[in-house]
Amino acid sequence: MKVNRKTLIVSFVAVFFILLCCYFYLPWSKTGVIREFNKNTNLPFPLAISENNLEYGNEYQYVYGMGGYGLRKEGLFISVAGWPDDLGDNHLIGYSWTSADYSIFGFSIGDDYDNAVSLLKRYGYRLNEAGKFPNAYAKNNAIVIWVSESIDNSIKEIRVRAVSTNKRNVVF
Repeated sequence: MKVNRKTLIVSFVAVFFILLCCYFYLPWSKTGVIREFNKNTNLPFPLAISENNLEYGNEYQYVYGMGGYGLRKEGLFISVAGWPDDLGDNHLIGYSWTSADYSIFGFSIGDDYDNAVSLLKRYGYRLNEAGKFPNAYAKNNAIVIWVSESIDNSIKEIRVRAVSTNKRNVVF
């Protein structure tokens, strides 16, 4: 059986685009993990949004920082800084909150800590034993979620940090 050269090229290009789509859209890819997170939260801005697309009003207090800045309002702190792997562009890289107004994956401040951990595990997050915080959960080295529990086993603070977008595939 003789294969037409044109058919072979079209097949190769189709397979290439399918693999490219899988890389960017499947939940296990770094961009897929960030997309999944943004879909399952009610935080005011998408994680990893470019600083150029970050529009905020007077309800946020601007906090100066080294290598970036923060935006603060009652019960919420937003970190904006450059990605080391994106070579200087500023993005929203993290959240920290103590207000029950915000939730991720169906849990929030005041909820049961053990239930939050089971929800994180259901979404594929695993205990990040190499991290500097106890109770930190990570997925595909893209997002780390740290949940602080109080004496009564309820959540008192949640921190989320996007570790890397790796848009340009830079390795340090």
